[in-house]
Amino acid sequence: MIDLSPILEAPISPLDVVRALGLKVARGSGPYKAIVSCPIHAEKTPSCVVARRDGRIVFRCHGCGEGGDLLGLVAAVHRLDVARDFRRVAELAADLVGVRLADDARPDTADRRTRPCPARRAAPELVEPPRVGLSLEGELGSVLRPVRDVAPVAAYLE
Repeated sequence: MIDLSPILEAPISPLDVVRALGLKVARGSGPYKAIVSCPIHAEKTPSCVVARRDGRIVFRCHGCGEGGDLLGLVAAVHRLDVARDFRRVAELAADLVGVRLADDARPDTADRRTRPCPARRAAPELVEPPRVGLSLEGELGSVLRPVRDVAPVAAYLE
């Protein structure tokens, strides 16, 4: 599993992030937020805000509504998919903020194949509920009648 906290919580300003990604910074940007053209869709007026919230870099485009964290921004700029190209996106983000990506410490797949399967539990035995002596026809037979015998329903159906 890759530890993303050094990447996501890196002490880098939003302005430095967008400059490192090669995005053109618009007016109104400052040390705490940067306004850029959205890397997801083509737009004439920059409407994508990159800011720091709760110690993390986040972005939100007010034009298309897309947004996310630093990984999503890096993936959008490089035209990658975070889920499909996760390792590559994490490497690019680590390079961007200047941290080293820790090696993936997954257990060997051979170990998983030799491990015995857990014992299967038997399905619980189904118990039939006790009969109370009531029947649908006996109790409700006096109330139930065919739909055609109800005048408004019969008129509607015709």
